[in-house]
Amino acid sequence: MPSLQKIKAKRAQSSGRGAAASYRWQKQIVLSDGRRTTIRLGQLSVKAANEISDHIDYLIEAAKHSTRIHPDTEAWLQSADPKLVDKLSKLGLCKPSTNVSVSEFVSKYIQQNSCGWEENTIRNFRQVERLVQERFPVQRITELTKTDAADFYTWMRTTKGLGENSVKKHYQRTRQIFEHATDMELVGKNVFRVRAITTTVGVAEKQYIPPETIDAVIEYLPADKLEWKLLFAISRYLGLRIPSEIQQMTWADVDWSHNTITIHSPKTKRHPGGARRKAPIVPEIADLLSRQFAVPGEEQHVFPTLRRHTNLGTTAKKYVTKAGHEPWAEFWNALRASCETDMMDRYGLRRACKFIGNSPSVAMRHYSLLRNTDFLDDPKSDAKNDAVGARIAENDAEAMHENPQKQRVLCESAPPGGIEPPAKL
Repeated sequence: MPSLQKIKAKRAQSSGRGAAASYRWQKQIVLSDGRRTTIRLGQLSVKAANEISDHIDYLIEAAKHSTRIHPDTEAWLQSADPKLVDKLSKLGLCKPSTNVSVSEFVSKYIQQNSCGWEENTIRNFRQVERLVQERFPVQRITELTKTDAADFYTWMRTTKGLGENSVKKHYQRTRQIFEHATDMELVGKNVFRVRAITTTVGVAEKQYIPPETIDAVIEYLPADKLEWKLLFAISRYLGLRIPSEIQQMTWADVDWSHNTITIHSPKTKRHPGGARRKAPIVPEIADLLSRQFAVPGEEQHVFPTLRRHTNLGTTAKKYVTKAGHEPWAEFWNALRASCETDMMDRYGLRRACKFIGNSPSVAMRHYSLLRNTDFLDDPKSDAKNDAVGARIAENDAEAMHENPQKQRVLCESAPPGGIEPPAKL
């Protein structure tokens, strides 16, 4: 009896006169231990059936003599039907299939790597997981092409109606996930490297938000929105990263005696000394902070409700509109840049960077905004600060170009002890 057999299947109901018969293939094999078994290959062409049969023979020979699998057969295993590969694996002829579905691979990646991630990071990757599952419900990771990757970007932008920066961020995370697939040699190349994506926003794309605008919003909000009032104030006058830097803030971080507040920064904690920094309790937030502290209860977090809010930006823009102002682009980041711009004038570049938690080069490149009032000021008033800032930024850029590892040092913020007196225990 031949090892490869063609079995005539039932003729399809739609088959008309002269239609070719439909055949299914199966292969009978003898394993190295003498066992006989049959592998059903399904409905195939003669050429495809013979090719698969040859690869199975190579696998049997390699298993029998404990030799390496032929490179062509190795390549075939990567692209073959995962169900067939799994059958061969159970017979001891090869390893289990690594050609998993796209959605399965993304889910497994998140599950294996999310242990040390922040809550927001996990939430962002889960969004990517849902998008990938919707766009690629059945595709295998080896089946994706550069066209699929490009279409994924367009699909998020048009069909899903996501904002440009949201699409870029989701695409970047998808590319990161499939970079791992490349490193694990599950795919030959990362098809999501088809386009260069950047979400960095320079100062030219940010609007300076004057204090009067935020004060008007705070004044508009009713008394029972005290937490929102403080959020607007602390984002504009201390330049916190929203939402990550308010989520861990507790009353133990507020040192009333030294007039400082400790800010925990998930974004920069991987840098030496970047896990936290100290900033002054500026007059613009002092009253609101005291009133929030006086709210009855035993809540330890400064923002007990908003720290769990999942869409602060949308709600905040509605409050801005109701207060009679037009919401601005890069909502929270524009407030942070406006704050650092003012801090540069009030405290100088060095202290402004320590309070905000970035480097002079980043501050000058992305956070130093031009205000309308700057055209009316004495041109000599900021000459010294501007010269120092430009010189530091230039030195930083040269250092990073010569040695990229120095970027960590340049990006570090205040040391654990801070630049102010130690916090009250």
